Amino acid sequence: LRDHEMLTEENVHEVMEEHDSTGRSVRALLLEFGLFTEDELLEHIAIIMGTHVIDLARTVIDHDTLRTITSSTARMYHVVPVEAYPGGIQLATSDIVSHEAHDDLIFRLDGDVTFVTARYQDVEDHIREHYGEDSESVDDLFNALEDVGTLGSVRRDSEDSEEDLEAEAN
Repeated sequence: LRDHEMLTEENVHEVMEEHDSTGRSVRALLLEFGLFTEDELLEHIAIIMGTHVIDLARTVIDHDTLRTITSSTARMYHVVPVEAYPGGIQLATSDIVSHEAHDDLIFRLDGDVTFVTARYQDVEDHIREHYGEDSESVDDLFNALEDVGTLGSVRRDSEDSEEDLEAEAN
């Protein structure tokens, strides 16, 4: 944002000092310090990324499109797929995506990745709605492993071990 003359050096210094001391996100600090409204920040991010802002809350996303990324990818990069097309995907995000993250997404998704920007809470709500809570994904993984039979034997072994330990202690 500084490179695009949207912030002064003093603003950058204040925000980065607070970020370094608290670990809070730069995005949250820019909003908290009143340097931008969320809509202004989204517009600036869209300009920097060469894209546009969408109203994700009113966007209908096809089920097959939602299945193009995993819940862990959605959470890790705070993105939601909004459109899948031959050879690529368009993701909604609320923050500037680094070149490294963009390259990683291209590798993970094995295709072209483009972005649109959307309000933070809308992205968060879509991730929760379509990919569940963090603990739900762990439960899904455990259930899938139990279905295959792998985890069932591990759980039984650990339960037996606990019983053996209790018996030995008494």
